[in-house]
Amino acid sequence: MKNVTIIRKYTEEIEFSEIDFEMYDKVLGKNWDEKNEIESGVENKSWYGEAYAMDIDKMIEVLNGLKKGGANYVEVMYHCDHIGYVFNGVEIRKATKEEIAADNELIAAKNAANKQREIDALEKKLNQLKG
Repeated sequence: MKNVTIIRKYTEEIEFSEIDFEMYDKVLGKNWDEKNEIESGVENKSWYGEAYAMDIDKMIEVLNGLKKGGANYVEVMYHCDHIGYVFNGVEIRKATKEEIAADNELIAAKNAANKQREIDALEKKLNQLKG
């Protein structure tokens, strides 16, 4: 297989915070008292502090929204400080020949500009040494 370039374009970022409170509201009603400790009689099978349950209907809604926005992949990151998740919609695909050519032109222009800056700095230094 020849060299292939992959395009990775972020389409949207959606963050959910305090999903624990949302769950308590849904399960216990809006009047639960956060001052009282809530105990769970269900075995916790997740890695403590690295995951938290999120409403599946909300998850499906988020994923469908990202898909409608052009994403064909999703990154899911857990935010332990706010008990939530960050969803990044990502479009990942093989680049077209035109995109590769445009990217190569951009790289060549940046390289030429960097070389010119280096030449200018060396010429300035050379003139200082001669002077």
